[in-house]
Amino acid sequence: MFPVKKQDVGLPEHNSGGAFTFDDKDHTYRLDDRQIPSTSEILDILAPMEWTPNSQDGMERGTRVHEITAFHDLAVLNHSAVSDDLDELMPYLSAWTAFLTDFAQTFRGQRVIVEAPIYCRSTKYARLEYGATLDRILPDIGLGIEIKTGSTTYKKRYAMQAQAYMHAVRSWGIRIDTMIQVHLLPDGVYRIANEHKYDKSAVNIFKAGLTVWRFQNNNQK
Repeated sequence: MFPVKKQDVGLPEHNSGGAFTFDDKDHTYRLDDRQIPSTSEILDILAPMEWTPNSQDGMERGTRVHEITAFHDLAVLNHSAVSDDLDELMPYLSAWTAFLTDFAQTFRGQRVIVEAPIYCRSTKYARLEYGATLDRILPDIGLGIEIKTGSTTYKKRYAMQAQAYMHAVRSWGIRIDTMIQVHLLPDGVYRIANEHKYDKSAVNIFKAGLTVWRFQNNNQK
């Protein structure tokens, strides 16, 4: 098991600039009692996903997989708590542990931040303020990891998501240059779906989507 620390690296709850909260039940982010957009809401403008009758089931399964992998990494996995769907979830957990084993050298001795809700800080030149939850951050080597369980066909959306996540982390002074997306498959194996380097031009496209979101929601300043 690698060492896990969720704090001590300058996440929002340890910095001034506003009271930040995240409600994981409805996936909403608030800053100073104002709801701010999630990364997904902005991506829905720039690169919307096609919803099918199975989309909701896929989202719920993805949430459970994220939970069980986080419990595993935090060493608080209680099998009885997930007994109702343990048979369905275990292959995904096996795929994740296989990834950790194969990349043990990368993780060895590293601080790992697990499922960290943050928001992007504004600058004196631009109001940013959007929420994001990164699956894993290895701050000392500038690496972010996003876990995927569904379709990986939305490459433009996932590429933009990676840029938005990296930019949000960097706004807190944590230099993250690379994000990989690990696709966990129902047969217990994994594959590295994508790897993205931080790209300012791509971040500017995401910022444009944020501007459109504000216009649509009558929240301009």
